[in-house]
Amino acid sequence: MKEQVFFATVAGLIHDIGKLMHRAEVASSRTWDREAQQQYKYWHALLSEDFAAQYLPDPWKKGVLPGVGAHHLPQNRLSCCVALADRLSAGERSDDITYPEESNTKSVRQLLSIFSDISLDNPSSVPQVYLPLRPLRLDEKHLYPSGSPASDTSRAYQDLWDGFQTHVKALKQVFSSGENPAWFVESLLSEIQTYLWCVPSAYYRQRADINLYDHSRMTAALSAILMDSSFSDEELCTFAHEPEKVSQPLALLVGGDLTGVQQFLYTITSRGAASGLRGRSFYLQLLVLVIARYVLNQLDLPITNLIYASGGNFFILARVEDAQRLSELQKEVTRILFNEHQGELGLILEGRTLKGEDFFDGRIKTEWDALIGQISRAKQRRLNVMNQEELTTLFQPTGFGGESGTQCRVCGREHPNTKKVARDAGTGEEIVKCPVCISYEELGKDLRRARYLVFEPVASIPPKNSEAGQGWHALLERFGMDVKVLENLSGKEKGEIFFLKDEDFEQRTPSSSHACLRYFLTNVTPLLSNEEYAQLDKKGIPDLPSPGSVKPLHVLEEQAKGVKRVGVLRMDVDNLGRLFAEGLGKYASLSRTASLSFAIGLFFEGWVGVLAEHMNEKDGERLYSIYSGGDDLFFVGSWDAVVELAITIRRELSKYTGGHPHIHPSGGIVLIGGRYPLYQAAEEAGEAEESAKKFRRQKPDGTIQEKDAICFLDQTLDWQTFGLHDCNTDADTVHGMMHLLEKLANEENLRALIGKLAQLYQVYEEKQRELQKKGKAQNRQGQPQILWGPWIWRMEYTLARMEKQNESSKDKIKAIREQLRGKDGNYRSIEWIGLAARWAELITRNSK
Repeated sequence: MKEQVFFATVAGLIHDIGKLMHRAEVASSRTWDREAQQQYKYWHALLSEDFAAQYLPDPWKKGVLPGVGAHHLPQNRLSCCVALADRLSAGERSDDITYPEESNTKSVRQLLSIFSDISLDNPSSVPQVYLPLRPLRLDEKHLYPSGSPASDTSRAYQDLWDGFQTHVKALKQVFSSGENPAWFVESLLSEIQTYLWCVPSAYYRQRADINLYDHSRMTAALSAILMDSSFSDEELCTFAHEPEKVSQPLALLVGGDLTGVQQFLYTITSRGAASGLRGRSFYLQLLVLVIARYVLNQLDLPITNLIYASGGNFFILARVEDAQRLSELQKEVTRILFNEHQGELGLILEGRTLKGEDFFDGRIKTEWDALIGQISRAKQRRLNVMNQEELTTLFQPTGFGGESGTQCRVCGREHPNTKKVARDAGTGEEIVKCPVCISYEELGKDLRRARYLVFEPVASIPPKNSEAGQGWHALLERFGMDVKVLENLSGKEKGEIFFLKDEDFEQRTPSSSHACLRYFLTNVTPLLSNEEYAQLDKKGIPDLPSPGSVKPLHVLEEQAKGVKRVGVLRMDVDNLGRLFAEGLGKYASLSRTASLSFAIGLFFEGWVGVLAEHMNEKDGERLYSIYSGGDDLFFVGSWDAVVELAITIRRELSKYTGGHPHIHPSGGIVLIGGRYPLYQAAEEAGEAEESAKKFRRQKPDGTIQEKDAICFLDQTLDWQTFGLHDCNTDADTVHGMMHLLEKLANEENLRALIGKLAQLYQVYEEKQRELQKKGKAQNRQGQPQILWGPWIWRMEYTLARMEKQNESSKDKIKAIREQLRGKDGNYRSIEWIGLAARWAELITRNSK
């Protein structure tokens, strides 16, 4: 990184740190008088300069200071770059920005959740909720918003400042020699994320809705590329005064998309699936992170310019001039991937220039959508980057043919170095595996107790000088990164150290040879205990791995309650593209878009894992995360636990967003045997998820509800009808009815009731299908027709009779009858009683 780019990056990161200091009532170095106002314009600018003078390592102070205190009254190239970047990042005109707390320190407010800015239909229906002023931590008290701001936040700001300044003091000391500026930038960015993610940047349109972390990192990214641009000092200062009128390109938005992910992940056999699939999934996550860093390094850009990297794609802010380098970079990455994966995985790399005016009035979303469109079109011609020799190699026959014994039983490919190894650790059965699949299994095993990831830069290896088929670690080294998955640190690590647990990150020790970063990873892995091994072995369950190994699918199947099956769950956020494209409306900005990406990623990459871990702790380790990131997830496990997990995620996402009516997930769950091919189960769960995405019904108020649904046991229902309460709550939902029937079957030997309700529903369903064929299945309001037929009085008669015959259960049976009748006596529950009965029948069944 060039020295001037480094100075611009640091200046951009800390230009507004004075806002935290002011709210924490930190004294400034001089009296805030008329002279100070003329020099700095705003008090926080003076405080930011004080911070730079006191907390930056001495070798870098002189280079950074000119860009910090003067960014509201820019006089030089650096301060003009920061001023321009500040305005572009916020996407707000100067007359829309206010700092009310500078005249009254007691008027400090909390940060509005970014979700309070999102509206697809009726803005008045969106709750206005506020984030707690606490350091970033995977804890409900730190993450969940409240409906009203606290009356006094002074103490909270002081605590945030105390924690922040303690850590930056330590950074100043360890980087005092001025070495490794890249690790200093990343370390400083990490501390800003930890303490400033919940701090308002400013009051835009009298709303404190942009956090200081996202605003600062986007300002730093823009400062870096503007500093290294071909614009003159005079041009940059002119742009900074009215950036919304700049029609010249100022930045390049770069998008990278990893292709072939679904095929790579799911086209493996059931043999070794449990131990290898998690490794494959995590390899893809690592691959995106490493390729994004490779592109940054090749373009000589700081880490602040990585806007987002997850879910198989990444976005980067680059210089306008970098556009001419993207094609060659894509070719380089594609060749490396082709050499290893023979065309199965690839990279699309596209860019779109952003003019100054594109950052204002919500136009950033238009340009972002246009870039996504470019990427989508480029996927249709992704082989264009390959030369004739590479295309010939791709389409010619491969392998050895015949019974050579070189075909891997896991991935199906031939490899000269296949060998017979145990299918799962500790099992007697051996199958042929290739070194690549073995490496994924080893990666999955390393993840079992992983607490750290280490990215250490190494010299990259050209594809022509590297041997293919060596596994995930060798492939990542070709991109110049030595990646380690560790349970413990030796103290000698260099590069980036990603902490996977909050408690470890809180004990971080800074060093000039590495950066300490928090990485959110849903890493839920069920391990077979000694006690479980003994119990399963006594039952005669075959192919048990050794204690401490990842539980294979057939063990998760055996540990299911009721019927022995594995559940497969796929789920993602509904209308996510529309949420980004339309949700922020004309107030869409670079900072808000980055903040929305961060908030959604934090839930799926971090909090979902905590929710699943809590369930595993309470009810045995029966859930296994294959993937959770971006806005979607894929879990397997004992089927009953998987259904409860889906309910928990839907319920907690609502709490996390403050009860936002437009942010919800749809999901699909299928049940399979433990030996069933997982790739096929993934496809079927995907089809169930699509069924939920197509859900549509008219609500009592006449509005149409789309999506926000779950497909389970081949029936799709909205989440409210399915039930979002916990297992101890009786409610007029499928979930509540299932648990009531479960209790009657297990505690009072009334399992026959389940069968009778299922039979009545079957009669109703047959009549419903008959009416659908005749086009009479809906009423005038477009709702499913309530069919008054013999099943209604037969249900009343059956339940009334069972009440008389079972005196001890009379009240519970009566409660069921009243729930089925409904408050309005319309018996609408007939639509879902069959699902509740089938669910109860499965969970109370004792055999396969």
